Amino acid sequence: MKKIEELENIGNKLKKRKLKQFMVFKSTIENKFIFSRYCLDRINEIKREGSMSDPVRIDFYIDSFFIHAFSIFDILAQIINLILLIERKHRKVSFDFLVKKLTAKASSKNKNILSKLARIKIQPWFQQLEDFRHCALHNRNIYSEDIIRRRRGGYFSSSASTYERFLASDPWSWSPKTSKKREVKTYCDDILSKTHQTVRKISRDLEVFKKGG
Repeated sequence: MKKIEELENIGNKLKKRKLKQFMVFKSTIENKFIFSRYCLDRINEIKREGSMSDPVRIDFYIDSFFIHAFSIFDILAQIINLILLIERKHRKVSFDFLVKKLTAKASSKNKNILSKLARIKIQPWFQQLEDFRHCALHNRNIYSEDIIRRRRGGYFSSSASTYERFLASDPWSWSPKTSKKREVKTYCDDILSKTHQTVRKISRDLEVFKKGG
């Protein structure tokens, strides 16, 4: 995965101690994108093998995707906190914690970033990501279901089957259904793309904040 240029720019002119911390957080975000992409690639490989009937591997990669993808926001919160100096104890910082803390300490200086983070929190795709991640980490494996589509062969060709995997419409349901037809690879690709766009946007805002704009 390519480096995120907007994220790189934040490190410019940071003091030595802050720069060291920033570089750790930056490389972790980049790695989390790589880990998330790796999970999706493995799911796609299993699909190309002609069967999605390996539940242990499928559950592992689906759960891992949501855990790594959501953690990008928690690490982004660490970078925001490093620049805005909201909380001294970095072990307390998470995305949700920072939004609440910023709301309590709202000022004219940080209101632009606060409004962006608040808008992220209410986006349906983010709420779904948060739900899937919380379910995988604190509750149970995310439910998903195989759908087999069979295509009849023609006179000169044999029939073929394709396997697709769909996520539960509601990860918390004790009687899960896949009525929303969230095909794993397509849906997760979209989540990862939106996460990437969000990191770029927030990074640009942090650069403006650093410059006093």
